[in-house]
This record gives sequence, structure tokens and C-alpha cells, in this order.
Amino acid sequence: MAVNDKYRLLINKLYKTTGTLNPFAIAEMMGIDIKYVPFLANPEGQYLKMFDEPIILLNEKYEEHNHRYFLVAHELHHAIEHKELSGYYVQNNVTRGKLENEANAFAAALLVWYYAELNDQLPRSTKELELEFGFPEDLSEEYLTERIY
Repeated sequence: MAVNDKYRLLINKLYKTTGTLNPFAIAEMMGIDIKYVPFLANPEGQYLKMFDEPIILLNEKYEEHNHRYFLVAHELHHAIEHKELSGYYVQNNVTRGKLENEANAFAAALLVWYYAELNDQLPRSTKELELEFGFPEDLSEEYLTERIY
């Protein structure tokens, strides 16, 4: 199965289950609490289980910033696909890099379709996603121009 098909199927399942592609609403419907905490520079966000309860922690500096949409979408992928590896997974750098790339690609695809849900059309440029959802500019070309959605 191609990577874009994998994300398309997962996103379609999420939409059928929740009726939205808003990453905050999806997290809420999945019982995942979102908390803003005083991280230092890194991480920007983190998925973990605390006392067996799923939680997404976000750097408090993003509480009023649109980048929080990208962060929640990214961490949602970890919650769905990597739930047994919560927190800082201590694996080799190749595996960790692969998991982060997968979460970035999922976040990109989810936010493209969430944009379509809100605007009744797909974004015409990567800039629209950067402005609307704080998608990192340095990742836009890599994940959004390959049409992973």
C-alpha cells in the first residue's frame, strides 16, 4: 500500500468516526487530553500516556498560535499509530526519524483535508496551509508538493 493511500484511508476513517478533520476535535473524541506546558525550546509537542490516560502536551508558547494545529495533527499520528511508543521513544535515530517523518506526512495530509472541510476547496498553495494552520515552512515543500494527500 502506498504511503498516500495509508493516510487517505486513516483520514477517511477518522472523518467517518468523528464527522470532522479538526485535529483538536478528533483528539477530544478519542479521549486524548491536550495540555499546554512550559517546555523549553524543545519539544514543541509530545504524546504520552500518564497513568494510562492519553495526553498531548504542547509548548505553551503555541496556545494562541495557529502552529498548534500542525502540532496536534502530528501528535495525533503518534497517538494512533505509535501508541505503544509514547513519550520519548528510545530507539535508534533511524527508527525515530522514520516515525517523525510519518507523523509529519500524516499531519500534512490531515490539514490539507481539514482546510478543504473549512473552505470547500483544497488549498491552492502551501502558503495557505502555513498561514491557516502554522504548517512549518521548511516542511511545506517536502510534504505538500508531493501530493501525499
